[in-house]
Amino acid sequence: MPTVLVVDNDTAHLSATERTLSAAGYKVEMATSARAALRVLAAADIDLVLLEVILPEMEGIEAILEMQRHWPHRPVIAMTAGGAVITADYALQLAKAVGARSTLSKPFSGAELLIALNGALTSAAA
Repeated sequence: MPTVLVVDNDTAHLSATERTLSAAGYKVEMATSARAALRVLAAADIDLVLLEVILPEMEGIEAILEMQRHWPHRPVIAMTAGGAVITADYALQLAKAVGARSTLSKPFSGAELLIALNGALTSAAA
């Protein structure tokens, strides 16, 4: 099964996502910041990135741009519930515009997550 890097500073959501993906047979790597995610990507064989758009220090949009620069064929799924300054819809549209393969609005179900992952992995293989 593919390896998914899940990036989220919400540790409860990170753990729940890891459980869902592991139960579905995916290998999961986790990071709580965009900078940590970039380090994991440089060191590990990652098939797909599930990335929170609103992160401290380095926003997910910046991380997507870096990923596009270094790993342009690696699919990214952007996710968010929005924040105090930016709506989820706007953040996800921006993520898609800079290279995210697809998006998920939090909260999302395990089924929605698995459908998005399968779709992104299938389109990446095509």
